[in-house]
Order: sequence, then C-alpha cells, then structure tokens
Amino acid sequence: MGGCCFFSSYAEVSRQELISYSLDYYTLKDKAEQKQQEEKKIQEVKTVELKVKQQKRLDKVKGFLDNFHLYAETKVSFNDNIYLTESDTAEDIITEITPGIKYENFSKQKRLRILLDGGIRFKNYVQENQHDTGNPYGNFVFSYGLGRMSFDLENDYKKDQSEVSQITTGSQGDLIDYRQNRTKAKVNLDLNRLAWDFWYSHFFRTYDRGRHQLTGNYDEDFIGIAGAWKVFPKTLIFLEYDHRWLDYFKGGKLDRNYDMYWIGVKGDIFTKLKGVAKAGYEQGHYEDESTKSGSTVSLNLSYQASPRITYDLTIERSIGDAEIDNQVSDGTQKYTLLCNYLPPFNKKLRLSAGAAYGFNEYESSREDNAYSLKFLSEYELRSWLKLTGEYEFNKLVSTENAAEYNNNILSLKLISEF
Repeated sequence: MGGCCFFSSYAEVSRQELISYSLDYYTLKDKAEQKQQEEKKIQEVKTVELKVKQQKRLDKVKGFLDNFHLYAETKVSFNDNIYLTESDTAEDIITEITPGIKYENFSKQKRLRILLDGGIRFKNYVQENQHDTGNPYGNFVFSYGLGRMSFDLENDYKKDQSEVSQITTGSQGDLIDYRQNRTKAKVNLDLNRLAWDFWYSHFFRTYDRGRHQLTGNYDEDFIGIAGAWKVFPKTLIFLEYDHRWLDYFKGGKLDRNYDMYWIGVKGDIFTKLKGVAKAGYEQGHYEDESTKSGSTVSLNLSYQASPRITYDLTIERSIGDAEIDNQVSDGTQKYTLLCNYLPPFNKKLRLSAGAAYGFNEYESSREDNAYSLKFLSEYELRSWLKLTGEYEFNKLVSTENAAEYNNNILSLKLISEF
C-alpha cells in the first residue's frame, strides 16, 4: 500500500507540474507574440517616420530645384552704324545667343530673398567678324529682414563692348572690350514713422587693350545716408546726403569727388503716381583744386493712366557726369519718357514706345545733343516663350562735327524660360 500511495502521489505531482509547465509555456508564448507585435508596431512607426523624413528631404530638394530656371535668348538685329561714326559707317547683322541659369528664393514670411543669375552672351557679326565674342555676366542679390532692420547686398558683373568713338572723338571705327562690376550694400532701419538708410557702393570699369586702359579705366566709390519721415503709410519725405568720388588710372583732372545734398519724396506721391522725386545742391571738387557747383534734379516716376496704359518718366540733371576726350562735362541733362500699353483685343500682347533726350556741355565749349526713339512689341507665344520686336533710332548732334552720328537698329528676339 505504501508503494501504491507513493506512485499515486508521484503521478499527481507530475500532472500538476505538467499543467504548470504548460501554463508557463503558453504564457511565455503569448508574451513572445505580444513582444513581436509590439516590435512590429515600433518598426512600422519607424518605417513611417523614415518615409516622412525622406519625403520632407525630397520636398526640400524639389523646392530647392524648383527655384532654378534655365533660360535662353536668341536675338538677330540689323545695325546700320555699329561704330557710331560720322563717316565711313559700317552696317552689319548681329546674332546674339544667351544661355543662362537663374536661382531665386523668396520668402515674404521670413523676409528673405536670394537671387543668382548668370550666363554668357555669344555675339557674332556677319561682316565685322573680328568682333565675335562671348561675354559672361552675373548678378547676385541677398536681402534679409530682422526686426526693424533690413540688409541688402547686390553685385552685378558683366563683360561687353563699347564704341571707341564714344571715348575718343574722330577715332576710326572700332569696338573695344570692357569689364565692369558694381557692388552695393544697404542697411535700412525702420522706426515706425521715421526710417534711416545707409549705403555704400563700389564700381569699376576696365578696358582690355590699347591706350583706353590709361584714359578710360576708373573706380567709383559712393556712400550715402538718408532720413525719411512717413507722412502717410506709403509716402515718405526725406533728406539725403551723398558723397561720390572717382579715381582714374591716368589721374589728372578726371579724378574728382562730389558732395550732394537732397530733399525729396518717394513712394505713393499721388493716387496714380509713384516713384522718387528729389532736388538739391551739388558741389564737385577736382584734382587740380578747381570746383564746380549747381542745382541738381532726379525724377524717376511711374503714372498709371489707366489699367492698360502706364507712363514712366526719368529726369536727371547734374553739374557734370559725362566724359570724352579726357574732358568732364560742365553740365548734364537727361530726359526719358516711356509708355507701356496693353491692348484690349489681345491679353498676350504688350506695346511700348519711348523717347529720350540728353544734353552735355564741356569746358572746350563743345555741346552734344543726343536724341533717341524706341518702339517695342512683345507677344507671349507660350507661358515659357516670348517673342519681341524692336526698333531703335539714335542721333547725336554736336558742335564737334566729327562726333555726330545717326544710328538705326532693328531687332527680333526670342526668350524662353523653363
């Protein structure tokens, strides 16, 4: 009986242990499956988060690439006096092909703007093919606002050609390559109704060959300060002081500096009139210790006559800004009027017509009167493709007979941007 009880007890214990082991097994199995499910959910969350991050990166890359635009311009023009000479004029057909790329990022909310624009303008002449050239250009703009302060930085570079007759009177027909660059920095401080502007710019031009490297190469520096009072939300009355000095490679009397004092108004001047209008006093100081002074005027206005017609008026008057034959003009006046018209019968067409007049008087008693007319039509063939046709007439009447010229230019241009 004792042996029977022993075996019976042993059997009962074994069954309990087996049940316990089974329960432990299934409990462990459930925990393992639960853990696997949790790990699977965590992995799914991580996968979703990774996809979201990847999509954000792709969106940023796409947004960055969307700011890039490729463009190309093809221009064919007929010019009946490419050297702007009084006699022995030369006419030619000129083809210009300009591939370029532009990047622009603008955020009104962040008060940030970045612009990069550059390319090469290939110019080819049918007759005077010794002047065939490729002219690079580039433009950079950076603007940023922080609180009541904003900062602007600009740089503009280009290589181009100039008529030698516009540097030395009576010279034989020729073109000369030059390079120029302008850098400008500006700080604006907005104190509610009172605003301050401070700026500095540097400009240089260099000619690539010949004696013009001695007579024409120069640097120009410009500093200015202006304080403006907001009489209306979009209208400011301001006082401005500018100091400008020019340093020529050759030196001599062409080296000079100017002090300019202005009073003016800018913004919305009247209901349909916008722009900048200022007048003041200017004094020039020359290397030979001579001085010149006089009144100065600068107008840059736009008048919206109707939804389809806009007039742009520019007037510049100073004591002397033009140079030729190693002389600085005693007085300079420039007047330009441009009219833009959007015809009601075609929304894709824009028409423009402009006229300009300039007057320069020199110490040698020479006087130049320059006249210019321009007509332009622009048609939008596609959202990315425009066709423009242009006619331009230029005439110089001078007391120096050898400086006079007439010039007609007729051109056709195709502009595409992607």
